[in-house]
Parts: sequence; C-alpha cells; structure tokens
Amino acid sequence: MNRLPVAATLLAGGLLCLSTTAQAREFLGFSQPGFPGSLAWQLYPTFQPTSGGTNSAYAFAELAYYSKTGFTGTTRDQFEYWVGADIGYADTKGAAGSSGWGTAFPELGIEYYYNVLQPTTPRGSADFRSFWVSPTFYVNFPNGNTQSSGYGAGDDQYSMNFNVNTFNQWGPVILTFDTVEFNYSFKNLNSTPAPGTLNGFTKATGGLSLTFADLAVGYQLTPDIAIGVLHQFDYNNVAGSSFRHTSEGIIGPTFTYAGFAKIGLFFAGAVETDYYRENMNHNTYITGWITKTF
Repeated sequence: MNRLPVAATLLAGGLLCLSTTAQAREFLGFSQPGFPGSLAWQLYPTFQPTSGGTNSAYAFAELAYYSKTGFTGTTRDQFEYWVGADIGYADTKGAAGSSGWGTAFPELGIEYYYNVLQPTTPRGSADFRSFWVSPTFYVNFPNGNTQSSGYGAGDDQYSMNFNVNTFNQWGPVILTFDTVEFNYSFKNLNSTPAPGTLNGFTKATGGLSLTFADLAVGYQLTPDIAIGVLHQFDYNNVAGSSFRHTSEGIIGPTFTYAGFAKIGLFFAGAVETDYYRENMNHNTYITGWITKTF
C-alpha cells in the first residue's frame, strides 16, 4: 500500500516547505516544518489502474497540528501531530457480498523536524543552502473490514511505520530523500480467504515491508513552481509474512505549485509507473496533494 500523508507551509521568498510522513512517495520540498502553532487540512488522492484490471481510487485525508517550537525552544525545530484515514473504491470484479467502497488505515502520527544547516542567504539566492532532518513514526489501526474484496479488505490489523526523511536545497536544486522506510503489519483481526488451508480462511500477517530510495529531486523554476522526478523501490512482505514477497520500482515526473499561498492553498501532483516488478501486475499511479493551512 502506498500513500502520502503530508503537511505544508510556505516560507517568505521561496517555494513550498513541506513535511512528510510518507509511506512512500515524496513530493518536492517535503520534510520541512509548518507554520508554528498552525493547523493544516490535507487530501492526497490517488488513481491506480493495473494490468490485472482491479482499478482503484482512494484518498488519504489528514488533519495536522504544528507546535510552536521543539526541544530547542526556537524555530530551529518543531513537532507535527496528525490524525487521518483513507477512503476509496476498488473494483471487486463482481465478488458476491463485497462492496467496492471502504476505508483503511485510521492513523495517528508524530514527526520531529530539526534544521541541521540553517540558511545564511535568502531563499532563491544561488548560494542558498538548507538541510532538515525529520524522523517520523505513525501507527495505523484496524478498519473493521470483514469482506474479502473491495477497498480496505484485508486491512483489519494494526501496523506501524518508521522513517527518517531529509530535505536539502542548494540554490534552485531541491532533494527530499528517505534512505529506507520500515513498515510492519500485524496479524489481521478477521479471517481472509486462503486457498489450500484446512478451512479455506486464515488470519494473515503482513509482516515487514521496506521502501528504499524514496526521493523527490527537482528544480525550482520560480518562487511558486518546482518540477522534478519522483522515485521509490518497494520490497514487500520480506519477513514474518503470510504473503508472497513482491517488489516494485516506480518513477515519474512531478510538480509542486504555491501560487495560491496567500490564502494558504497548495498543490502537487505526479504520474509514476513501474520500471521493475516481481510477483505483481504492472501499476501506474496518478497522485496528487491538496492542502489548506489555517
């Protein structure tokens, strides 16, 4: 499962500074803090057509709060707290007793931001330098879904995620990078179909999944527009899992737009497709991000 809970703000004289709690897929500028003491409402829509024909559309909705400061008592660091969940639709291929609509991943999370390298020149300058580190932890809760197909089926379990993102900017060049991300899914609370077992059902365990080289790299064309490329490599169900291991590497173009910053409204989007896959169908992801700060 790939989705993008994130938060955003705009610093004076520059493009978006965005924070991420991404379970894969960064956008340009992520891993920077929000306005001190502010709230942000965010929506992350995704449309996912597959070669197997099980198309799905879903969106993660999140409400985030940014503390006024962090451990240092200054604006050099900050905490973010959020609550959110997915809602979506997945083609059930006519399965009896199933609904395509559902919810998944009720979530609570925390992220800490620390400015390792503070800028000494204005954003937009050729010699501008900035470096943020943001360790992140969040927990997903069972969704109560007992169906065998449709969106959210098989997601009635606890899971947790840990990652450490970094934001880097050198003049107009932007890089957000997450070296490795750890996600662990516990045993499902409800039984799911399992052909070949004694009664045909089992309470499956997702186990450990990893994401490598989750990054966004690009160029700030104007104070309001940045364009670039997204990449990630998912290594799924690698340990303690009831499921067959799968792998997927995806890449594609992206943009971030801050032209409506005066009213606290921001956009980003991307189209990614797999360049490598193992034990899974071909996937394309059309993703977006919309946020309103207040």
